[in-house]
Amino acid sequence: MYCPVCEQRPLRPMKLEPGLVAHGCAACGGALVSVLAARDWAEGHPAPVEPSRAEATAPETSDTGSAITCPKCRHFMAKYRIEAGVGNRLDVCGHCGEFWADGGEWRLLASLDLIAKLPEVFSAPWQVGIRHREVAEQRSELAVRGDGVVGTGRRVRAPLDAVLRGAFGDVRLGQLRRA
Repeated sequence: MYCPVCEQRPLRPMKLEPGLVAHGCAACGGALVSVLAARDWAEGHPAPVEPSRAEATAPETSDTGSAITCPKCRHFMAKYRIEAGVGNRLDVCGHCGEFWADGGEWRLLASLDLIAKLPEVFSAPWQVGIRHREVAEQRSELAVRGDGVVGTGRRVRAPLDAVLRGAFGDVRLGQLRRA
């Protein structure tokens, strides 16, 4: 098997965690992991993996932007979002049940406490939930910005109302109609 990112580098057995073996690339740091093996490992390790303090704050990661093929079966891998606000995506082979974690993404999963939830991450409800959380966040940002726009509009409208009252008597800006 060869690295789907480097393409010429062979994948070698490696330990992601004590008791969890994967096939890794020494050049890019990526790893091919069985979804079932990761789930079984996580069930046997109920405490979350404790990354170092530096990794927990900002794990350095890479992410393949283009489609890749599974090193095991050569089928195209689907990309799954990890979490709202996280740009990295995990590549999953629907044919053989393996996923590719680019360099640093395993530590990213650990820092987000998502290793035990890997099967859920690859589900439609999880992916839809990410989108719902992003939309809710965008709406709240727009509401905050909208309050600022409304406040600015009120500050501009008050002097205009005063000018119009002077020119047209006691007419308010909202009462003017286009002819």
